[in-house]
Amino acid sequence: MTTRDQQNLPESYIFPQNDEVQYDVELRRYLRQISNTVNRKESAYYLSEETYTGGSFIPLGNPSGGLTQRNIFRSVVDFGALPNASIKAVPHNLTFNANTFFLKIYGAATQITGGNFMLAIPLTNIAVNPTQVTITTTTDLSTYVGFVILEYIR
Repeated sequence: MTTRDQQNLPESYIFPQNDEVQYDVELRRYLRQISNTVNRKESAYYLSEETYTGGSFIPLGNPSGGLTQRNIFRSVVDFGALPNASIKAVPHNLTFNANTFFLKIYGAATQITGGNFMLAIPLTNIAVNPTQVTITTTTDLSTYVGFVILEYIR
């Protein structure tokens, strides 16, 4: 398991002063540490188009098979006003294939008047198919605007 300290870079680093070979070794090690740390960080971009999160996931079907990790992507679907105890579908504009696998499907909504926040999931059902995201509500949520976030591999 990676700890928080292993994911962060030191704020300062001391290089050997009198040994050029050791200086070069330490400089390369430090640059590799920078590269590895930056590459492991997750991007916090929440955009309507497909965005690489910076994350990776075990290979589908054979986690220990030595296969290449799969990239994790994110896309945000703007739902606008949520439905009044009914169903609303919005196109997600993603291209699915046989290897598409959703890791996270979640959403949030804000009340247009009053500014009350709520998670959309407790009062809704969110479903995704190859062309759209569908929200089904069991109560009137038409005064709320919402977003659905899709995180997936393919």
